[in-house]
Amino acid sequence: MILENKLKKTTTWLEEFKHPSPSFQQRLSSIYGGSSFLLGERRKSFSRLLARSVALFGERGVLLLRIPGRVNLMGVHIEHRGGYVNSLAIQKEIIMAAYPRGDNLIRGFNLNEEFSPFSFSIGKLLPSEKRGNWLKFISESKITPGAWENYIKGAVSRLQDYFPRKNLLGMDFVIDGNIPSGCGLSSSSALIVGTMLATIVFNGLKISRKALTELCGEAEWYVGTRGGAGDHAAMLFGEKGYISHLRFFPLTVEKVLLPSGYTIVMCNSLKKAPKSKEARDAYNQTIASYEIALKLIKRNYPLLAGKIKYLRDVNQENLKVKEGKIYEILKSIPQRVRRKELVGLFSEEEMKKLFSTHSEPKDGYRVRGVALFALAECARGKVAAELLKKGRIKEFGELMYISHNGDRVAFFSQDGKMSLYKNEVTDSYLEQLCKDLKNKREQARILFQPGDSRCSCKELDELVDISKTIPGVIGASLTGAGFGGVILVLVKNTRAKKFLEEIKKRYYQPKRLPFAAEVCIPTDGAGILNYATTD
Repeated sequence: MILENKLKKTTTWLEEFKHPSPSFQQRLSSIYGGSSFLLGERRKSFSRLLARSVALFGERGVLLLRIPGRVNLMGVHIEHRGGYVNSLAIQKEIIMAAYPRGDNLIRGFNLNEEFSPFSFSIGKLLPSEKRGNWLKFISESKITPGAWENYIKGAVSRLQDYFPRKNLLGMDFVIDGNIPSGCGLSSSSALIVGTMLATIVFNGLKISRKALTELCGEAEWYVGTRGGAGDHAAMLFGEKGYISHLRFFPLTVEKVLLPSGYTIVMCNSLKKAPKSKEARDAYNQTIASYEIALKLIKRNYPLLAGKIKYLRDVNQENLKVKEGKIYEILKSIPQRVRRKELVGLFSEEEMKKLFSTHSEPKDGYRVRGVALFALAECARGKVAAELLKKGRIKEFGELMYISHNGDRVAFFSQDGKMSLYKNEVTDSYLEQLCKDLKNKREQARILFQPGDSRCSCKELDELVDISKTIPGVIGASLTGAGFGGVILVLVKNTRAKKFLEEIKKRYYQPKRLPFAAEVCIPTDGAGILNYATTD
């Protein structure tokens, strides 16, 4: 447990950022790299945060934290299926000044006036008699949709539930950040991570970073989504200059050097990924489709069921079958299935839990197309690290395009005309893939199949299609949950400046949008500036 009198005072930190000592300047460079512009901008941001903290809380000992946004180059939507993700911590971040309290009150302030101050009691939010059943607690919780304090409440209540016999102490905090909300860079996950790190320090909790990662993912369920912990892992395990090759169940972490000679550019479509009920429905319907597909596969193949725990396990190596057999397994499940059919196949109680997070899709759950996307993306996410290590960057870029096609909803021709895009996974489609495999056609492998996830939007698709025509671009795809936000573009260093000029001219200017594309600068993962490490 860190007592306030053991922490450096706010004004002392403020002076350090305004006039950094050589050792502190070196510390900042180790986090952010050598860009003088970025270092200057970060120092100004922390100085602004600390000045506001003094105005709010006076001269007190303060804990300073930074939590970067993340981008995922390969392996989207599948960390909760046990697949690999390949993420990078970047220069966009949330910064936090936190102060311990002697009671269980949480008081939060945000430099962005769009987000109102709030306070709540941890003990009232999660009293002792309700601890120990996280899923029951969140299913009964009443939240205000879109309120930023939901992420703070989710974080502290998940920790309180995990440590049921210890009544957690609260804190005062103020945050600032430059991660655009609703763009797929995980500003919400950064709030979760920062809150948990501060709560752990102030309460003297003992927990490994791997266990913390999983708790962060579960904490975000409080707001109504049912995603995994890939974003939180990217933030907690990020390292400047490296891609984090991550997989869950169990969590494994491998660091892969960023390829030299290439730049990653993020292009914000400026369509915000919505936080509405409809968007949560669409997201949770996809999650449910994964679950349904897995149940149907195990039901249809009882002799293989013992080898299958997650969708990632439906592969030729694990099942000891030829790759064509995977297509046969997929053909055994329907393209779409309705709830009434599922209730007839599985227990009503089991289905009720699955259905509780969302409304029924109008045309049924797209289980086959979503399952093919998951299996293919798991294969792509796995091979990504080897392609990068061996310098096979062109192949990596091609997989980025294929991955995006699995989410695509529209296609744009070179003259800008849009047409709707669908990739229905029909019986004949799968049968043709089996034939092509027998004829040794490499492109028939699961690795190269887009599937049918449909988490993109026409703005993201247009950005990808424009990018593909610009010289020097190796690959492009959406990042994050989709439905809006950002695409990532892998481009040769020598062509990065020209790419930015072209994308401005061909996407932002015709739409009269502010220019919102920039180079990703890799940084270290989340940390507490008071210490070299939080473990």
